[in-house]
Amino acid sequence: MNGRQLTQRFIGQMAPDSCFAIFAHLPDVCVFIKDRKRRFVLCNDALVRLLGCRHEDDVLGRVDEAFSPKHLCEMYAVDDGQVLASGEPIIDKLELVRNQDGSFDWYNTTKMAIIGRDGSIIGLAGISRDIKQMNTNSSRFLAMAPVIETILNDYAHQLTMAELSAKVGLSVSQFGRQFRRRFGTTPLKYLIQVRIKSACELLTTTDLPISRIALETGFYDQSHFTHQFQRLKGMTPSRYREGFDLVPADQGPELLRR
Repeated sequence: MNGRQLTQRFIGQMAPDSCFAIFAHLPDVCVFIKDRKRRFVLCNDALVRLLGCRHEDDVLGRVDEAFSPKHLCEMYAVDDGQVLASGEPIIDKLELVRNQDGSFDWYNTTKMAIIGRDGSIIGLAGISRDIKQMNTNSSRFLAMAPVIETILNDYAHQLTMAELSAKVGLSVSQFGRQFRRRFGTTPLKYLIQVRIKSACELLTTTDLPISRIALETGFYDQSHFTHQFQRLKGMTPSRYREGFDLVPADQGPELLRR
């Protein structure tokens, strides 16, 4: 019997939830499993607290839309659908998460497909951690941690590739190659994604003019913002904003900062 066979034999003897109990002792890591309909079927105490619930039973059988704003759930659903359809994992992706007090935080999230006995994808498993509380993570994230921190803190400013590459002591060309290898995208595209996510938060929770949102999230002007937004979201900022209940600008969330 080889090592893989031994693993499969051992897992086949396990009670359904005996292994998952260990995740209750990871207070800074949200752990969850969803079925193909995106319903939570397992989760740990950290996720229960993040969702504003008291017990696991308050979460099981429900979907993200029961706990989080629509515009954030749309992003979660796209990633879930990608994993469930392709089986390819999403690793170290930044997500905005709304806390119960109305504040927000950036979370580092990894999602992987769960394969059933017949070989089909039956769900997905995920872990998510508040960036501010992360002391350890994968080597690929740690290597670029100063860059990620700068992007999350200063995305509203005009960051240059030279400035970002200097954070990790690399030339611009070396930085670009290593960043792409680690995160599957260029530093500039990564920065734009963060800016667009931040803009979505302001578009859907405040009545700030689009021109101001463009400047507050680091775009040169409204035209540049609209072009990038439409490229990534498939619609204009105005169209995206439709259908959301807005609050006056002076009552909305503070500008997105970590």
